[in-house]
Amino acid sequence: MRNRKKWRKIPVQITPIKDEIFSRYKGLIETDILSDKIVAIIGLGSGGSYIALELGICGVGKIICIDHDRLEVGNVSRHVAGLSHVGRYKAHIMADLILDRNPNAKVYPLVMEVNFDNKPTVRKSIKKADVVFICTDNRESRLILNRLCVEENKPFIMAAAFSRAYGGQIHVFNGTGISPCYQCFLSYLPEEANDVEISSPEQAQEIAYSDREVPVEPGLLNDIKPISQMVVKIGGQILLKDKETTLRSLDKDLIAPWYIWLNRREKGTPYEKLEPLKYYVDGMHILRWYGIDLKRNEACPVCGDFEKYALNNHEPISDNKKDSQSNEPTSRK
Repeated sequence: MRNRKKWRKIPVQITPIKDEIFSRYKGLIETDILSDKIVAIIGLGSGGSYIALELGICGVGKIICIDHDRLEVGNVSRHVAGLSHVGRYKAHIMADLILDRNPNAKVYPLVMEVNFDNKPTVRKSIKKADVVFICTDNRESRLILNRLCVEENKPFIMAAAFSRAYGGQIHVFNGTGISPCYQCFLSYLPEEANDVEISSPEQAQEIAYSDREVPVEPGLLNDIKPISQMVVKIGGQILLKDKETTLRSLDKDLIAPWYIWLNRREKGTPYEKLEPLKYYVDGMHILRWYGIDLKRNEACPVCGDFEKYALNNHEPISDNKKDSQSNEPTSRK
């Protein structure tokens, strides 16, 4: 370095970023095996932003980030982005944050809302993805994404926090035609599907089906993170399903289509009378994951054979019934 006509020696260290950035993962997985994988994260709020960033840190090569919203000051306490990003689109923010942690990744930010008008564009992104992560906070978008993923035979993971984030749930569709889709989940467990965190006035307005006000009751970040971390773990197993890694043993553990996590025994919920965690190792307690078996609805209008079951359950009018109907007296005018 030259300073006032004099040269000074300055030590310089050249670091091969591509080789060093994932060096701590060696022995667990070789991150190069994720470099050819493509994921789509739809919904980049408190949960989706963390999932997107973690997938980038794990070495996923191509990441599609979809969200229509901008970051607001009220989002910062639970988002991976800070105050310096307020006012920017969340999709663009996540592209920058992911590349800052994994410069080898390719990130495709899409500023758009998931609705019926945008279905063709969303379908294109789903077609490209190996796994779809559904982190939106309204039922309309989830139903649209569920149908698109089923039609394109794409695995998806859908995550949601319960009200005030006293817990959360994860729904896994493996794309094989065996696991239940989101529509099956709604038909089997409508109460659980309705128990969602209300974190914005807009979301409260969508859920308020009457003139009664619905309170905005967001949960704490440390109550949401366990759900996002589990989503990343399950997603990683799906992405690595054809690869030999030391994580293969988890294939025997993460087989459920539906998972529940409880942060606390919330009053007014089915879980308020659970035994305290203390030292127990059996039974159902808070701060643990539970995998629950849920069968696919064979008559589901999305993933099942609805027409077949509708025809089988339709009772045709027999000849005897036709005769009895023809002999009925007609009313006189």
